[in-house]
Amino acid sequence: MELNLTELIIKLSDEQENKKIFQSLIRDIVRYLTTKKIKDMKLFQQRTGTEYTNFYESLHYSKEMKDDLLSNDEFFDLIIKESKRFKF
Repeated sequence: MELNLTELIIKLSDEQENKKIFQSLIRDIVRYLTTKKIKDMKLFQQRTGTEYTNFYESLHYSKEMKDDLLSNDEFFDLIIKESKRFKF
């Protein structure tokens, strides 16, 4: 069964040692994706290119936490899809 974004975030948060920091990371990812214009979404979705690098470096959290979350394909695909709905 495929989870929606909220269910997936709850599931992933429950697996974390520090849920508050993890949820802050998710909030910052959503904020970035809804406020920044990404010119080459195809490269961004492949997690390559300057725009992805800038995004990654803008997240001031541990490398391990960022890598764990952003390497989760289900999360990454859903967060991009949902962020398009709330673009400013």
